[in-house]
Amino acid sequence: MVRHLREFLVVAEELHFGRAAESLGVAQPVLSRRIRRLEDEFGTELFRRGSRGVELTEAGRLLTEDAPALLTGFDRTRRLINRIGSGSRRPIVVGVPAELPARTIGALLRACARRLPELTVEPVLAGATPQTALLDDGALDVALLTGPIDDPQLHSGVPLDQEWGAVLPSAADAAAGLDPIELRHLSGSGLIVSSNPASFGWHERILADCAAEGFAPAVVHRAETPQLAIGMVLAGRGVTFLPAAVVEREPRVIWRPLRDRPLLCRWAVGWPRRRSHPDAHLVAELLTDVVRDHLTAERPRQSARPDRLRPWTAVYGTAATLRGLPDSGGLGVLI
Repeated sequence: MVRHLREFLVVAEELHFGRAAESLGVAQPVLSRRIRRLEDEFGTELFRRGSRGVELTEAGRLLTEDAPALLTGFDRTRRLINRIGSGSRRPIVVGVPAELPARTIGALLRACARRLPELTVEPVLAGATPQTALLDDGALDVALLTGPIDDPQLHSGVPLDQEWGAVLPSAADAAAGLDPIELRHLSGSGLIVSSNPASFGWHERILADCAAEGFAPAVVHRAETPQLAIGMVLAGRGVTFLPAAVVEREPRVIWRPLRDRPLLCRWAVGWPRRRSHPDAHLVAELLTDVVRDHLTAERPRQSARPDRLRPWTAVYGTAATLRGLPDSGGLGVLI
């Protein structure tokens, strides 16, 4: 069945039995018989064969949509069975967000090495595909997600809150006294949000908070990673919202909390309810403990010289204050 499904997909792509047979390295009559067997298995025709060529039936079109997922699931199951049969313990793949500091990832790997010395943990950075989808598909075994987790196919760990604040260029003298900053003082600026689909829900919440506090961005841009956002801050393009720990080793920027309305990102560890890795719940517990410990230890850097809160125009000052910084043509707020 599995081999026939793979061959079916080739025929469905070519819509020509001769070319498909050549691509697969089999004789055309052999390929035709195998597709017939597959059609007998499903009890319906998958291809309509006629004088004008070959075309997919409605059932065939449905199978072209579902077959890749079926084959992916089979391949994953076969790999698991082979590892179990060989007596080896398969690695566990853990999805982590770009905002997670390197020291937290390091602490997780050390904790797993102590608790589960025979297990290999492979951290994977959140990419273009939402991590919940990767957990559902089996590409990830455990992941740190922005909560709450409402996917019924996933277990959810204890929620953890992390404060995010404004990241400003320390080169702007007036910024040294901003502790904290009000969102309304950013009014008229642009807003740059993450282009990572894994962060869309969280950044929708940030946009809502900005609107509630009187900050309506003039334009919305995108930044793919926190590092890119910080780089744009250093270029004088605007301000970003990030956890303090992400920017603590960059001396050219300073971190400030938000006044009156703290920006709290809720994290939760998720892992599949079905067909999960045997050690998924243990690694999820360790990841939760490590993140909790590091969130508790986070302390935003304080201002070098206290000062009263000033409006947003004071953050970057006049053209004379900004001499040497590029003209951005309108400051952006980076998320």
